[in-house]
Amino acid sequence: MDKVNEVEVVLKVVERCNLDCHYCYFFYSGNENYKKHPPLISETTLLEVIDYLNEAVCTMSIRKIRVDLHGGEPLMLGKKRFRGLCASLREKVRSEDLEITVQTNGTLLDGEWVDVLRDHRVAVGVSLDGPKDINDAHRADRKGKGSYERIVRGIELLRTSGLAPSLLCVIDPKTDGRKVYRHFVDDLGISGMDFLLPDKTHDNYREEDVDGCARYLMGVYDEWASDNNKAISVRFINRALFGFTAGDGIFDSSGAMRGVRKAIVKIASNGDVDPSDLLHATSGEFFGRFNCSTSTLAEFFADEAIRSAMSLDTNAPDKCRECCWLAVCGGGEAQNRYLSGNGFNRPSIYCSAYKSLYSHIAAHLMASNTVRRDRIVESLGMVSR
Repeated sequence: MDKVNEVEVVLKVVERCNLDCHYCYFFYSGNENYKKHPPLISETTLLEVIDYLNEAVCTMSIRKIRVDLHGGEPLMLGKKRFRGLCASLREKVRSEDLEITVQTNGTLLDGEWVDVLRDHRVAVGVSLDGPKDINDAHRADRKGKGSYERIVRGIELLRTSGLAPSLLCVIDPKTDGRKVYRHFVDDLGISGMDFLLPDKTHDNYREEDVDGCARYLMGVYDEWASDNNKAISVRFINRALFGFTAGDGIFDSSGAMRGVRKAIVKIASNGDVDPSDLLHATSGEFFGRFNCSTSTLAEFFADEAIRSAMSLDTNAPDKCRECCWLAVCGGGEAQNRYLSGNGFNRPSIYCSAYKSLYSHIAAHLMASNTVRRDRIVESLGMVSR
């Protein structure tokens, strides 16, 4: 694979959770590797992870490392161990640019947790699916009790302490994206968010849910556009706008879109190194092949099966190559292109939703004179008529 200068590590510090979300890809996708892993990462494995990253920094000239502390629910590690883990990463990883983030359900947050996160400069993402009725339909604890009030209490603690969290929302196609967006912005004061399509494959999706996801995303876009507030960042919208303008600076974009050669790897609580966590529900051939205690990141990248897995996001299916929307969607997420026994070489289950969404956005951009028609046509590689 091409030379990498930035690595994002999804570090599974906890492989258990205090919530029981119905759609969770990690626990309910059919991949039960987590049952063979320690519930909590050990100090020994953490030191092996640090050595693994330092070896990569020294031998591969990696400029930036981002460590995403993940689960399960990462705050189940406990404050003392979490603080020590962050301190070890800050003190011992020899990257010139080290970023630490945590993705949490927010239910365990309190004032002491806020201090830990602030002290170690940890950026915080919180998972919330909307107002109480929408969130609690899927995100309950193991006693069946809804999580909304606890999550929102945690969000408010972060906001009042100056740690502005971003929100990560899994789309329920039966609900209204407008309602969810307005709740995040108007009621919770959130300015950074993303909306995730359900982690389905060609084996288990429903067409009516695809149509519902299209309506949901268009509703979010319409509300965002009506706000006309550049301080509000919605990741899927940022990506679409960048695609429509071919990255000419009209819209901000993530580092991955600015030509940064970035790779994403997952490290499990037992030290196993795997491709993107999003492939968890697909082929098992990608998982459990390497461990940070017995291999290097260069060896991981050189493995043929791993190279194949990591190229999925940049190698669109054959049927997508002539589509005008390819420059915007890139073929969609790899896991949504998967069919058991046939791999990933088929359009995303959300193909029709993408086409509806991008047509809707393009029409608005042209009607509002935000982006000229010829600029959009050029970015999409189309011939203007």
